[in-house]
Amino acid sequence: MPYTDIVDRFTVFDGLDHDFDHHVDPERIIATDLTAVQALALLRYRSTEVVDEPGRALVQLWNHVIVSEGGYPPPVLVNVIQPVREHNREDLEHLLRTSLRTRWPEAQFSVVPPPFADAAVEWVDGPQPNTVDHFVRGWFPLDHPLGASFGLRRHLSPQAWQQITDRAEPALGLTVPRTSTGDIDWSAAHAIRIPAPVRIGYLDTSKYPGDYTEWGLDEALRMLADYMDFTDSRYR
Repeated sequence: MPYTDIVDRFTVFDGLDHDFDHHVDPERIIATDLTAVQALALLRYRSTEVVDEPGRALVQLWNHVIVSEGGYPPPVLVNVIQPVREHNREDLEHLLRTSLRTRWPEAQFSVVPPPFADAAVEWVDGPQPNTVDHFVRGWFPLDHPLGASFGLRRHLSPQAWQQITDRAEPALGLTVPRTSTGDIDWSAAHAIRIPAPVRIGYLDTSKYPGDYTEWGLDEALRMLADYMDFTDSRYR
């Protein structure tokens, strides 16, 4: 569906000690009338200049950057992007899409307003869900201009599932069952039980809550998928 009510014009401002319940003070504006791509590039440039000093840490999220000493508050720099049409939802969604696609150009990101959340982010392969979750949700005390409720869903291509099974089969010492078309046979995989804990790479079910004695192979594959970053060259 085309996005017809978007004005691709944004302001970058100094958010340090800014009260996000009020409009931006004109004295805080660093640059305005920028496209989303230009505003994001300016954010990266300014934060890189500041974080180059020893002992400083950078947190880069979809609509702002924070630089602090050693990763601890208080921050020394907070730069925020806001639509010229302040708080306009269509423009904010456009910024979120652009920010995600700039950060991970190899993934196919989309942002839609779903019925039961403030926004839904979907993508193909690409980064781990936890990584996208942190990038999108931000952290207190900065505001959440699109709301705090985000739906996140990663779709995996057949190539990604092949990489997952290639990782799982030698680790578990078994063969993932396939259908006649070559897809994973999920029903047959569920019937294959794996003693707990399941450990494959960063996946370690001993750290999961609950007293599980076994897992289905289908469950193990889906859990392993959440730990795989398909932007990582090791998984290409």
